[in-house]
Amino acid sequence: MDARRRKRKICMVKAMIWITAFLLAVVLIDMQMRPSVETMAAYQARLYAVRAINDAIAQELAEENVTYDTLVKVSTGEDGLVTAVETDMLRLNRIKVGVTEEVVKELGELETANLKVPLGTLFGGQMFSGRGPLVDFRIVHAGYVETEIQNRFDAAGINQTRHQIMLSVTIHITALVPGYTADTDVTTNICLAETIIVGMVPDAYTKVTGDDDSTLHKINDYGARASLGSGAVSPN
Repeated sequence: MDARRRKRKICMVKAMIWITAFLLAVVLIDMQMRPSVETMAAYQARLYAVRAINDAIAQELAEENVTYDTLVKVSTGEDGLVTAVETDMLRLNRIKVGVTEEVVKELGELETANLKVPLGTLFGGQMFSGRGPLVDFRIVHAGYVETEIQNRFDAAGINQTRHQIMLSVTIHITALVPGYTADTDVTTNICLAETIIVGMVPDAYTKVTGDDDSTLHKINDYGARASLGSGAVSPN
């Protein structure tokens, strides 16, 4: 009886050792493979997201026939100078909604992708990268979309302003691989329309240069005197 019990205990200890060794090996392999799988899955998700955004924007802009004149009404004074810029928010919102719906539709049509990674790449190291049999992973994509319309006004010269209407599309996409999850964000900024608004160019201007310590005592109120000729300035 004692011999049987001793033999049974030895078998149980051996089994526990083998199970522990197996679990430890699984954990170590997972720790080695996880960064490579998540990186490649995120890269694949970004490719799908960029394609979905580009296709949706191209289709929506083609349907709306977008130009600056169709989005913006520019008012001018008697002298021909721009006095107001009014954007057609109704049409911009329609474009925004249309792009969002198209992107969601593109994401919904994404099929389950197959990701094949060489075994050597999974275990890391430059020596084995790209070598060994291919390991097949199935990727399922899920995500949601955020769109935003922005009006940008930037200086483009002396009394010249660049007006841009920007469409920003952001996809928060998740690549689901059995045992792994990779999250990534893809943002694309598209200029829907732009123009240069030209104002009156002054006869003279003052440019103050210097560092912070020497600038303050240089700044004065300068004005151009027509009688001094072109480009002449004098302090008041």
